[in-house]
Amino acid sequence: MKLRRIISLLLLLVSLQWGSVMASAETVSLRFRINKSAVDASFKNNAAALQELEELSGRDDVQSVTVKAACSPDGPLSFNRILARSRAQAVADHLQALNPSLKDIRIEVVEEDWSGLAGYVRRSNKPWKDEALEILRQRGSNCKQLLQELWVGEAWEDMVKNYFSRLRKAEVVFAFTPQAEEVAASSPARVTFPRGVGSSIWPGFGKNKAALNEVQTLAHSSADTLYIRGCCSPDGSKQANRKLSEKRARVLKAYLEGAGYKGDILIEPYVVRDRSAEVSLTSFQ
Repeated sequence: MKLRRIISLLLLLVSLQWGSVMASAETVSLRFRINKSAVDASFKNNAAALQELEELSGRDDVQSVTVKAACSPDGPLSFNRILARSRAQAVADHLQALNPSLKDIRIEVVEEDWSGLAGYVRRSNKPWKDEALEILRQRGSNCKQLLQELWVGEAWEDMVKNYFSRLRKAEVVFAFTPQAEEVAASSPARVTFPRGVGSSIWPGFGKNKAALNEVQTLAHSSADTLYIRGCCSPDGSKQANRKLSEKRARVLKAYLEGAGYKGDILIEPYVVRDRSAEVSLTSFQ
């Protein structure tokens, strides 16, 4: 557990270095039999994938789940459209059976996975590779026909045999909310304010976009208490600075509450430093 938390912290620090706090993600892939949409534990490596789905769906830090289902391009488009959606829905139903609290499962459908096929062809050394890739690049209305005729049908037969079964799949992407405890205590989330604007939060100002991502991480954490302090530049009177700093702190407090934070929020004494307000897991004092 300690090693896992250390790894999570390192990943989070990397994301902070690049200017944002990103949710971690896990992807699990399920395969389907030809023309089938049933979740089949006995097919390919589905047994291991289903075990992983059970473990991931039971985590309490799931932020979102997306199911992206696809078909190989060898069937009629109208049939593939229905089949891909049926596959996605079957996986979504399976996830909700594992964890009924997973209500908002996003579904994406790829009726004919030409991009996936192009990827396999690109990594191959087939003699018809370049011609097939050009057809796939143009993706005209007769794309399937041209591929079926390529090399007198040899290329299509090869693709059906070696690649199409891999395209009959569903990918489940779990996004997880970073735990606030993983945020470095020495790096509070700091929102800055433009000169002359006062206490309104401007998401597009300076590095506020990244800062507000960090604030959102804290708002969705399990922390019992968050600490806020307002700051001001030294060019005003003491009374004006105190009033403006406290107002900025209250604006940030309202932002946290609006983002869904349910714990205690303590506003600490202001400091004269710059035009900002910051929130932390630990006291600034």
